[in-house]
Amino acid sequence: LQVGRIRSKDTRRSLCREGGAGWRCGMAAAAHCPQGASPVKIALLGTSNGVLKDGYARFLLTDQHRHEVRNFSLGGNCSIYANYGIEKYGIADSFEYCVLDFCINDENFCDYNTLTVEQDMAYLYAALSRFNAAKCIPVILLLTNERYAFHLEKSPVYRHHLQLARML
Repeated sequence: LQVGRIRSKDTRRSLCREGGAGWRCGMAAAAHCPQGASPVKIALLGTSNGVLKDGYARFLLTDQHRHEVRNFSLGGNCSIYANYGIEKYGIADSFEYCVLDFCINDENFCDYNTLTVEQDMAYLYAALSRFNAAKCIPVILLLTNERYAFHLEKSPVYRHHLQLARML
């Protein structure tokens, strides 16, 4: 499997398109997204952070800034679920962005020897490779466990997720 670099010509784009053409940047989408602009389709795929009552997904789902946001998150899982979700829900071909939120649970799975770091990275790498030929841009959300919050260098999972995010 191979993860390619996924970059747009305009790396400054926000989550708002004007009239289905160019991209605007520098302001919150709600501030400049004109009526009639085509909505950006965003998929959320991750862990319980995406389904928590006061989690980040709640904001995106309730205040959608005129964009289509779908939440496919499922609590208690790891990067294995990314591969399943991308395939099952057709995310790579149906959305423009996919927020992947697996780092925090991947740390737990590895810390408690449910997975090795190598297995975890292979699952995330395989998931990212599904976006190679697709229009969807993956966004890796790097939330970490409290035990690593002030010592990120001690989390091999965080380091590997960051390394893969930099490849995008």
